[in-house]
Amino acid sequence: MAAWSALMLLVDMSYTAVLLPLMFAFGRMHPSYRAYWLSVAMGFLFLADMAVVMHRGVVVRYLDRHIYIDSPADVATLYLTHGSFLTDLPVALSGPLQLLALLPSMTGGSPVEASGIALLVNTFVMLRGLRLVKLLLLSRELFFGKMGFRHMGSSLHRWYALSLVYVLAVLINWLGCFMLGIARSEGLQGSWLADVKGHDLTAAPASQQYMAAVYWMLISTLTIGYGDISAVTPLEQGAVVAAVMTGVLFIGYAIKGITDVMAEAAVQDEYSQRITVLRRRAGELKVWAAWQDLPQELVDPMFRYFMGPWLTKQVVTRHWGNVLQDLPAQLRGQELSPLGSRLLEGIPATSRWHVLALLQPVVLAPGQQLCWAGQPAEHIWLMQEGSVVALDGVVPALDTFNDMPGMLLAFDALPWLAQQHARLQQHGQQQQQQQQQQQQQSSSQQQHASIDTNQGNGNRSSGSEAHRYSVSYQAVGSSFFWALPLHQLELAFSGSDGPRLLNNFQAEVAAAAGA
Repeated sequence: MAAWSALMLLVDMSYTAVLLPLMFAFGRMHPSYRAYWLSVAMGFLFLADMAVVMHRGVVVRYLDRHIYIDSPADVATLYLTHGSFLTDLPVALSGPLQLLALLPSMTGGSPVEASGIALLVNTFVMLRGLRLVKLLLLSRELFFGKMGFRHMGSSLHRWYALSLVYVLAVLINWLGCFMLGIARSEGLQGSWLADVKGHDLTAAPASQQYMAAVYWMLISTLTIGYGDISAVTPLEQGAVVAAVMTGVLFIGYAIKGITDVMAEAAVQDEYSQRITVLRRRAGELKVWAAWQDLPQELVDPMFRYFMGPWLTKQVVTRHWGNVLQDLPAQLRGQELSPLGSRLLEGIPATSRWHVLALLQPVVLAPGQQLCWAGQPAEHIWLMQEGSVVALDGVVPALDTFNDMPGMLLAFDALPWLAQQHARLQQHGQQQQQQQQQQQQQSSSQQQHASIDTNQGNGNRSSGSEAHRYSVSYQAVGSSFFWALPLHQLELAFSGSDGPRLLNNFQAEVAAAAGA
């Protein structure tokens, strides 16, 4: 498929962009010229390309997902309903129609130039120029889409400048050849060629006529208009108006392209190709899954998820911890379940996943600060890689178990855990009171529930604000941590599995403090 696409791109950049308008301009559109048979061959090549397109896999967007479709029936349906079928059909039929145009002369009838279908055939042949629209879209996708821009780096502006020059050259070539074709169809003596800067070019060589046409269309397209060449017939006047309008559109396209180049160059490091992102993420996930000895039933959902909506996310992943953050909460908790083998022992799976989904990846460069003494305590850290040191030079000894992350405490966690025990006991007493009040009076129950909830929230808020980091830590080398927010952990303690979870944390904190 890649070789075929390259072949068709070469055909469009040479034949469709250059040779086809020249054949029209100089009357090479009938079988008396060899170029006619080249045109027939190109027509059948475009017919074959249409068949290839209907069997080539495509990526389509459905809601927030990108889906790869390779079923021939589905691809053909999409091509017929949402593709460029209507514009490709006359182009694909132009080759067979050129052969059909020869039948009258082969059977002794009128020659093809005089046959009734000659005008229709030539019209279909010239509609091959519609393929240039695809070429233009491909050029824009190359520079500003997700496929080719990333490999150009700092030379993007040079390549884009060359592409603008090429587009302008193709446009001028088509317009100039179109004006020559109009002059030949209406008669050279009464056309614009009869008065070019006071000279009659009706009998001039073809190269001189072509240069005059290119010069005229260039100054008209760029809206310069010296007035040294003027349209004579109404058809020529209409063509000049169309050329000026085309020039205005081209100038707008060029300005927008230059603006996009500047914008893309400013943020090029934030983007990547969608396939590159997918492969890099898949590779990182594979390494991490092997490291954690994840079972295949946990690895497969992760890969299936990244084959969907995140296929188009234009962020280069630098660490597998950031990759996991993109997963939904429940799936992220499942993938991190090996981290909680001891901390969450005896906790039901759903509650365990909920707690693990709270973990946030923290990547530190050598010498980067993890926390400062005196700041409000907001996190408990689980160190996965690297090491840290306090500002006084003390290296904390972390309690590890079966290569699981060690818990790092930068504040006195035992009083905080005692507050959580007290809050749970108070919460249990409040629930008992609410149940008793519910049996007596439902309206009173609602009032007390509101008061009790506010008191619980107040206790939690005050407890969190009362604790501050007692030591400052910074990374010795490149380090990776899982940060567990205290306020979200307090909410988890309030759940049905909160007492067991709190006991596990208290045992883990005691082990970390005694390490």
